[in-house]
Amino acid sequence: MKTPYFYIIRHIPSQKYYAGCKINSLADSSNLMTEKGYKTTSKIIKNIIKIDGLESFDVLKIKHFNFADEALYYESKFLRKVNAAENPKFINLHNGGKNFVNKGGYKLSDLTKNKMKKPKSEVTIEKQNKEKTSRPKEVYEKMVNTRKERYDTWNNEAQRTAISEANKKRWNEEENRKKHSDIMKDYYKNNPVSEETKTKKKETSKGDRNGMFGKIHNESTREKMKLAWEKRKQKNKL
Repeated sequence: MKTPYFYIIRHIPSQKYYAGCKINSLADSSNLMTEKGYKTTSKIIKNIIKIDGLESFDVLKIKHFNFADEALYYESKFLRKVNAAENPKFINLHNGGKNFVNKGGYKLSDLTKNKMKKPKSEVTIEKQNKEKTSRPKEVYEKMVNTRKERYDTWNNEAQRTAISEANKKRWNEEENRKKHSDIMKDYYKNNPVSEETKTKKKETSKGDRNGMFGKIHNESTREKMKLAWEKRKQKNKL
């Protein structure tokens, strides 16, 4: 029968399954997993065939469809249902997806797209209807404009310059810096970091999760770090 189809095959020695579909309009299911027929697009299956031969597979199921997008939708739905990507009984490496569903250049029909859309829950629908009735468009636009006016009153060039100058003055004066440093020291003395939190921080910064993983500081940065470390040692001696 030459129509798009969904299939499930089994590797007999390992008793593992592989599910897929053939979406060519001239696809012939009668020669699936035969010497001159279709042997899936999976590289894993092809490697197994090289080692164990075609006779190590048997065909468990074939389901025909009139259109390619119907076969693709059924395949994706089945893979998600059995969670093939994490299921030890399956050889499949994925559960479908946007790129996977559109393989072969086929465009999904509106009917299939509607089937694939996640239905909204009753709570979501009720909430959306409530927002529509409780907040008319005019009220929403007025709220947005009011917020924008408030933002523009303080977020102007003069305000930004004043804040910048105040910050420069505060952090350039040794007294302010020392005062802030003492406040932070007192805070961490009274609120020490737990061992559990320290362990979590260490774990999250190990290996490739560290921001400097595989990187090296340049010479100027190293010099700055050396000077900073010398200053810190001098302060600790005092």
